[in-house]
Amino acid sequence: METSAGEVATGAGRNAALSGCVVPSGRAYGVLPNRLVRAVAVAGRALQPGTHEGGAARGAVDAPRPMLALVVPLRQRPDVHLVTEGLDIVSIVLTPIGCLPWCTSLADGLAVTATVPSGRRRPRTAVRPPRTVVGPPRAAGSRWWEGPGRYHVGPAPGPASGRVVPELRESGRKTVTGENRGRSDDPTAPRAVLHRWSEARHFDDAVLGGTAWSDGALRLESVEGDETFVDQHGHAALEWQYATCSTGWRELPFPAEELIPSWTALTPAGTRLMVRLRVRDEDGNVSPWYVMAHWASGDEVVHRTTVPGQTGPFGAVDVDVFVAAPGRPVLAYDLEVRLARTQDAPEGPAVRAFHVAASSTPPDHRQPVSGPAGAWGTVLDVPRRSQELHTGHSPQWDGGGEAWSAPTCTSMLVEYFGHGPADGEMTWIDPADTAPQVDFTARAVYDYAYKGCGNWAFNAAHPARYGLDGMVTRLRSLSELERFISAGIPIATAQSFRIGELAGAGFSPAGSIKIVCGFTTEGDVVVNDPLSATDEEVRRIYPRGEFERVWLSASGGGGVVYLVHPPELPLPANVPGLEPNW
Repeated sequence: METSAGEVATGAGRNAALSGCVVPSGRAYGVLPNRLVRAVAVAGRALQPGTHEGGAARGAVDAPRPMLALVVPLRQRPDVHLVTEGLDIVSIVLTPIGCLPWCTSLADGLAVTATVPSGRRRPRTAVRPPRTVVGPPRAAGSRWWEGPGRYHVGPAPGPASGRVVPELRESGRKTVTGENRGRSDDPTAPRAVLHRWSEARHFDDAVLGGTAWSDGALRLESVEGDETFVDQHGHAALEWQYATCSTGWRELPFPAEELIPSWTALTPAGTRLMVRLRVRDEDGNVSPWYVMAHWASGDEVVHRTTVPGQTGPFGAVDVDVFVAAPGRPVLAYDLEVRLARTQDAPEGPAVRAFHVAASSTPPDHRQPVSGPAGAWGTVLDVPRRSQELHTGHSPQWDGGGEAWSAPTCTSMLVEYFGHGPADGEMTWIDPADTAPQVDFTARAVYDYAYKGCGNWAFNAAHPARYGLDGMVTRLRSLSELERFISAGIPIATAQSFRIGELAGAGFSPAGSIKIVCGFTTEGDVVVNDPLSATDEEVRRIYPRGEFERVWLSASGGGGVVYLVHPPELPLPANVPGLEPNW
């Protein structure tokens, strides 16, 4: 992949960022944390971290930790090589600034972009370690929205609550409804399907090893085996008893590039789930098992975590998503859920549902603007919470602010349905905090291996403690999303975009989560955007075409959503004639 200035380069390591931009002297530079950089060479000459080729890089000195600034003189085309720890960058490209859409007014200069092997860029609410995004000097009258050690290029987020953003759709673009998108005879259309296990009949073909469906949940009925589980994040190793449920091989209706498991489960203290996945390719070859999650709703006995470093010829686990290797799509999969309890736990977990969302999003797909589907003029009254008001909170759980997009949205969804943590559960939070449920949620969804709160499956699983069901899936259009609004269910959407691609949006180079609350009478998207300075500014209206294009693009999110709802509030009907994707 190549990322332009202001974007995040995420790849095999997913724990560092490289950004490029123009400084007042007309030079371009990239920034990497010192501890990840082992060697740098420009035109064959080695540089040491902290040295600058061709002049100082203004802005980098304000980084929250020592940084390396790599500055390339104007119009020079040297070979640039970086050897890093944790971020596998295979090449650095120098691009004329005039080719970058957000700074076309600058005729000169070079931007540093990175190419990483994975070929994909996903929105994330946190990329570790914290990064600095530096941009052009402030223009007269412009405002920079700043947080500790962080710079957002351009005007502060807007518009204010209630302001309607003018529609910016391209003239002459085709408008289609959700019912006309995603047909199997359209090779350029995104495909999505969701398989669900939430009723006794869904387990007729499952392989049960000590588990059984009983009283509305999959339960540990008899011990299949014992194991010692070593917690890599601080808790003592314990002896566990477990039982399993495997779905058996499930065929997919199309070759899939990505699979996302999610689940709804109760895990009392001393219990946990392990979710594993294996895949089969077009030639019938079977992959090894990939661990997708060790899940527990609390962190007193065991830390919830994903497992980094799982990559091979079939693909790789990218935190919460299995990504097929290029040219080797998935034709079938087998999902295993292991229910475990400590030796002295009185009961095991109870899994009310689990799901697998499979998808294929063509990289050259050009998203047409969807037409009305019944929710224009409907807006759900979702509480408004700003993640920025929590900047600096709970550094052990990623420190609030920009890193807490997902837990802020999850807390809004839970609060919308009238639930949330009891006062007695939040005594560890500063009493002056005006929205302590956000801090509570951040701790409850924190992925100790990813070192962030943006794990989609973890955010969908957390509300089970309040009796809510959750899932992660991919939608194919805003027309599909309208069905949920009509049913009274707000949706959390994941998206990543360049500056200027979504007018008035709070910008994070790592991407963001937003809650779609409804639609204006003209069909524009009414959103709770937590990347706002205050709670009052959270409610935004975004042009339908811009929002849909960013959210559904292969590089911007691919239509990823997560949702929660009470079991008594049914999900809307799927779109007739398309693979069911919820």
